[in-house]
Amino acid sequence: MRHYLTYTYTALLFALSSQLLFAQKIIQLTDNFYSERNPCVYSKYVVWAGFDGRDSEIFLYDLQEKKLRILTQNTYNDVTPQVNETHVSWISLTEKGTQIYLYHINSGQTQVIPFNGTQSCDLAMSERYLVWMDSSQKSTLLYLFDIEKKHLSSIPIPSKGFHHKPKVNNDFVVWQTLEDDVYYIHLYKINEGQLKVFSRRPGFNPALDKEWLIWQTDNFNLYLYNLKQKNFFPCPLQGENPKVSHDKIVAHGGKYNSYDVFIYNIKTKQLEQIANTGPSFYDLTFHFPYLAWRSFDGNDYEIFLIELGDSIKALPKLISQGVYSIYPNPVVDELYIRYKQVDQKPDFVQIMELDGTPLHRFIKFASEEEKAVSLKLGNLPRGIYLLEIKKGEVLERTRIILY
Repeated sequence: MRHYLTYTYTALLFALSSQLLFAQKIIQLTDNFYSERNPCVYSKYVVWAGFDGRDSEIFLYDLQEKKLRILTQNTYNDVTPQVNETHVSWISLTEKGTQIYLYHINSGQTQVIPFNGTQSCDLAMSERYLVWMDSSQKSTLLYLFDIEKKHLSSIPIPSKGFHHKPKVNNDFVVWQTLEDDVYYIHLYKINEGQLKVFSRRPGFNPALDKEWLIWQTDNFNLYLYNLKQKNFFPCPLQGENPKVSHDKIVAHGGKYNSYDVFIYNIKTKQLEQIANTGPSFYDLTFHFPYLAWRSFDGNDYEIFLIELGDSIKALPKLISQGVYSIYPNPVVDELYIRYKQVDQKPDFVQIMELDGTPLHRFIKFASEEEKAVSLKLGNLPRGIYLLEIKKGEVLERTRIILY
């Protein structure tokens, strides 16, 4: 049994977790007995909510100085932390309801933002603003707090629909609304009070930075909207929970394997697979050059991080093009690989360790059908492997779990 290290995080050791396909490395930020959640990354900071044995507290880690601060030590659950270059904010679930806290990183001072709500959620922050939803009144309210002027206001939102997941930059607030079983994206310009509804392009999970707004659809397509030019741009990346920062988009899942994380450079139109995160992957957060999430490490949920380089490699073909369907996954013995056309039968299939070390190459298959082949994997030890499929210039990689 793993020994529990105290919550001073002496075990926050930047232990190397696994090797990526393109030379980036996944770093495991936490290693303790309890589960972490709600990571948020910005500039040189990562924050998260962690269980200390009684309730959730807020933790702030400086990536450059490699120092950790425990921001709360109370008897309430503190959740949904947000961070920018100067402040950390979070929601505290008290006996009387919810409170919004704002912590100044340099001074160490904490303030409670005064407002009349008691059921707050969906906190988000930019360099200047905080936004959150509150449902303690008869209808949901969207609050906006100006950090510089210390001014609280509310944003007028439509009375119909279920509103949630707001995001904010220094000019706009965006959120999703569920109405008549369809999600729409609402965009509000802060200084001018203008509201735009993208009713012709329904979707959910919005994200934005200074220039770009992005959201996903049910079939994992992504809508990419330029806030300055006020028009849409094509986005070849498909996936879930997209995030955008410094002209780069990250997303996971979609028509690709659900464990894969891809990055797309809007300016250069280059696409790269940057991580294969494994099962139980949640809470993707991105502020270039850092990408963080929480994932199951075999014992509990921990916080993981990647630092990206400026260059993104152009792939000869996408690492995953959706040519091949792989099932079952997890697999016990026989793994099937199905494809759409007869001439897409793989030249070979390779099983590799997670660091890319080849273990076995299959040229002959256990069974062959018109549009499918199968592999017998029962002789391999149980574990997680990389599966590589090669056909001409087409190369696909995904992670498989062998039970």
